[in-house]
Amino acid sequence: MKKSIFAGIIIVSFVFINCTEKTVREEKPDSFSYQYVKYEKSYEDCRPGSDTCTYVRIVWPKFETKYPYLQEMIEKYTLSPAYVDESFDSPDSIAFTFLNDYERFRIDFPSAPIFWYIERKMDVAFEQFPVIGFKFREATFMGGAHPNATVSYLNYSAADSTFLNLYDIIKDENEDEFVGIAEKIFRDSTGIESGRSLASGGYWFEEGFELNENFLIERSGLRFLFNSYEIAPYSMGELELFIGWDKFRHLMKEKFVKESGLFPELAGKNNY
Repeated sequence: MKKSIFAGIIIVSFVFINCTEKTVREEKPDSFSYQYVKYEKSYEDCRPGSDTCTYVRIVWPKFETKYPYLQEMIEKYTLSPAYVDESFDSPDSIAFTFLNDYERFRIDFPSAPIFWYIERKMDVAFEQFPVIGFKFREATFMGGAHPNATVSYLNYSAADSTFLNLYDIIKDENEDEFVGIAEKIFRDSTGIESGRSLASGGYWFEEGFELNENFLIERSGLRFLFNSYEIAPYSMGELELFIGWDKFRHLMKEKFVKESGLFPELAGKNNY
């Protein structure tokens, strides 16, 4: 992927479109209050989203001030390294670098009918207080056969102001059993019988089936997602794996059951 070259940058005058939109969500008792903010900048007054426009579009939720850590981490994630291996301190810094690099590309290849874009969107994908889940999608195109696109999930608990990982949900000693349950669901969904190598189905598990940490908490269970190129060729696309709570309820940590608010029928029981 093309890297940004800062040495000897040519300062070029751009005509930008700068747009900020807010979609407000009303506050309810025991809920999160937030609004979506949209940032756009484009090259030479083109229309973002059209096939002949180079642009940057970033959308993220802005939370009320009583969740400062949540907001800080959402913004850091949204501004994480994009197409270059560096962090940015604002959407403007992403746009300036990206559009400046595109201008340099146009100088080097003036007749190339190629238009670039970066699209980043952080959506609230699940919400049941005190748990809220996010889906972060990034798509970039700078030429080539297809865009590069990834989806990442994040899960936050307001009960203790932390982002949750799998080990906050599954007891440490139950990890192998949980992975075994996940593998069975994976095999059933892909049609690879038990005993057959996963490689026979085109998957890249070198040392047996493994789960990643890219999951979303939902009302009925956990949804894992493997992005393109992660476990299989691009032609096979993304792969989702849903594991219902009923499949592994006995493997979960008591703290998660009691504090997540997802299991009111179990929260008062010692054995579940």
